[in-house]
Amino acid sequence: MEAIPARACCKFVGEGRANVVFSITGADGHLNLQGQLLRVPKQTSNAYPYSRLQQYWETEVLPRFGPQDLVQQRLVRLPSEKAFFERLNQQLHMLDARGLRRRDFMGQTVSFHVQYGMLVDDMRAETARHGPSTMHEIKPKWLAQSPRAPRGAHQCRNCARELWRNMKNKTRTQVFCPLNLVKAADFPDEDRVAADVGAALIRCHNVPEAEARILTAWLRTCTLFKRLRRVQWENDHRADIKDEGGYCLAMTLRDCSLFVVAPTKPDVKPHEVVAKLGDMDMKNFAAKKEYWSRMEQEFHDSGVYWNDTALARATTDCQLPFYKARRDLSDELRRYYVDT
Repeated sequence: MEAIPARACCKFVGEGRANVVFSITGADGHLNLQGQLLRVPKQTSNAYPYSRLQQYWETEVLPRFGPQDLVQQRLVRLPSEKAFFERLNQQLHMLDARGLRRRDFMGQTVSFHVQYGMLVDDMRAETARHGPSTMHEIKPKWLAQSPRAPRGAHQCRNCARELWRNMKNKTRTQVFCPLNLVKAADFPDEDRVAADVGAALIRCHNVPEAEARILTAWLRTCTLFKRLRRVQWENDHRADIKDEGGYCLAMTLRDCSLFVVAPTKPDVKPHEVVAKLGDMDMKNFAAKKEYWSRMEQEFHDSGVYWNDTALARATTDCQLPFYKARRDLSDELRRYYVDT
């Protein structure tokens, strides 16, 4: 197994609830570390150990997608020297002092007692191989309707959730319906559909118009989201949860990230856009089951599956009704979106 040299300099890149990510410099002679980011667990994390997460990725995720579709990852041995971890945490303490971390991340540090980190492909725009680029991180979420949604629902599972968050937080954040990610590929010959998807990118993500055109052209040719939708559905298409392993895989593939790197040169072709799925950590069913169940009940009780409030009409433009209104859906699309 490769090892991070103790002298390596690691610079903070970002963090999530369970992990912190650093870039690596000062590791001359370690060619396999080039183009990689180092991910390490937080001390407060109760997630699975990296060895188990890597095994899950190799056995459950990798076989379902092509290598070109995934942010590659592998285990790496961390230095045993305490000074290495102190340098990492010093950066986090500085961010705390400057108020540059999310409030719920303040005070969290890297664990001193882990042997393994994880190397992941560096998808940042500044590291793109083909010149100046932009990078977008997209959360695919629920690409097919939840089998536990109420019959006749007007909102997809994700739009319902985001509307619930707006209600809870008293905000009016615009909601990007994830069905836009498959809509352009489901109907690639319809310019009106492509225009609607581009408008949604501009409205919800403030994507410049030129970038929206590039991304929409790419989405019309992209098969990755359709494959992701199929795997989500195949592993969770029952109203009752009978297959714990399948359900956890479906939830993993709903909570992953898609990193999209698009060149900024004129006349970008769809095939020049690079897109890879990452953040596919195994979900802990025992720890999450009650939370997932409680959230679903909240959505039902609060009525967010229905587009019948002023807040819903102002913040969501769910594409579920678009699919339900089509009379030319294939059997596959009908099973994803139409009540049976």
